[in-house]
Amino acid sequence: MKPMKEYRNSDVGAVRQFQQLSANISPSRALNEQEMVYFKAIINSRAVDTWNEYDIMMATDMAGIMYQRDQQAERLHAEGFTVPGATGNVVKHPLVGVVYMLSQQVMALTKALGLTAPQRGLNTPEAKNKNATDKAKREQIAAAAGHDLLASAVDD
Repeated sequence: MKPMKEYRNSDVGAVRQFQQLSANISPSRALNEQEMVYFKAIINSRAVDTWNEYDIMMATDMAGIMYQRDQQAERLHAEGFTVPGATGNVVKHPLVGVVYMLSQQVMALTKALGLTAPQRGLNTPEAKNKNATDKAKREQIAAAAGHDLLASAVDD
């Protein structure tokens, strides 16, 4: 017997979509608490079913770089953007270049992962509707987390 086509608006399609949205994508290496915040934000910025193993590895690296950038930026703000040079003149703090380089790496990974607005096709009405629907479903799943009546899929 030929398998039936699955539609997004069918009950089976809704359960499959629920599974995809509730799927917990894990980083490719261990991350600290703040890196996990970045990782989750990166993962949630694109449709769940579009992530592959290589993309997840890049997202994991991007989360680590974002954490390093923020750590160095905090240090830079605490120490100031200028420091006394060897001759006593005021010079640019070396961390300015480090923060800039880390920011460039984040921007490059953002483009490589297709997370910029034009790459995600956010200018089309269909994409805006899908993204809004996915966001609403993620919020519903988060609100219902741990609820006894939460639907679960039945494996065939």
